[in-house]
Amino acid sequence: MCRKLIYLVSVVLVLALASNALANLSGSFIGGPDQDTSDAVTATASADYGASTVPLFAVDGSGLDTADMHNSTYTNQMWEGPSGGGANPGTVTGDSWIRFEFDQSYELEEMWVWNSNQLNSPWSFGGTCGFNSVTIQYSTTGGTDTSDWTTLGSYTFTQAIGDGNDTAGLQEADFSSASAMYVVLTAHSNFGSASTWGLSEVRFYIPEPATVALLGMGGLALLRRKRKR
Repeated sequence: MCRKLIYLVSVVLVLALASNALANLSGSFIGGPDQDTSDAVTATASADYGASTVPLFAVDGSGLDTADMHNSTYTNQMWEGPSGGGANPGTVTGDSWIRFEFDQSYELEEMWVWNSNQLNSPWSFGGTCGFNSVTIQYSTTGGTDTSDWTTLGSYTFTQAIGDGNDTAGLQEADFSSASAMYVVLTAHSNFGSASTWGLSEVRFYIPEPATVALLGMGGLALLRRKRKR
């Protein structure tokens, strides 16, 4: 009876940890906890307009506030580039693309994308250069052959509103624990700009390390218990 009780308690503990893990899948992101993730994520793109609009600005946290809202409308806090992107080697062809390389391979849970939030004014694009129709692909090798890449899917991004309180331009993509070291976003349309494409910020979420470790310990305890019986 005592053994059965201990076993039941162990099962309940593991189930509780699993539930907690599911609740915290988006609790940790690559390069975190600082907003600037560029120490672990390198961004390159089809093109940019020079030092004020480089792909680095899509991973360095510039423009994000403490509530993870992109409240900046300045182009030097987001990536932008001209049309004519062609294709990242191995991935689909589009009008513009941006590629992310991690410091190692990760099991990805979610990707968060803040669309281009450029100032909405008569003399600027006002969010029209943000990605609209997008193909998302990932790879563990980053090879140049199409077989090196897996297509996560085709997505329709929402347009940022081009002011300092934007929440409309944030979207998520679920990777469901797919292993990846490279991710490419290829745009096939934007919101009206004929010459410019861009994104404000991109972040990649992974399981909480502490939660995963606890799950492993719980599973190991159950295995040991079964071996003793």
